[in-house]
Amino acid sequence: MSEVEETLERIKNHKGVEGYVIADKNGSVLRRHPHMDPANAERYSTYMKELTTKARGVVRDLNPKVRHSKTDESHASPFVR
Repeated sequence: MSEVEETLERIKNHKGVEGYVIADKNGSVLRRHPHMDPANAERYSTYMKELTTKARGVVRDLNPKVRHSKTDESHASPFVR
């Protein structure tokens, strides 16, 4: 099992986790929780794409000199009903 698969398995089995979506920068769903409806995965992916676009704009407004991170970044959101 790959490191990615191991991590997803750990996330999936963590208490309280109801789902996950992994999407590319265009909002296309690459992976989703096995029990998650594909339409819901697409919906969450669309919301996250919009949120990250808006967040990027806010960061640029606050400090226009900062354009890119020098380290890897992670974006996460709880699966809220």
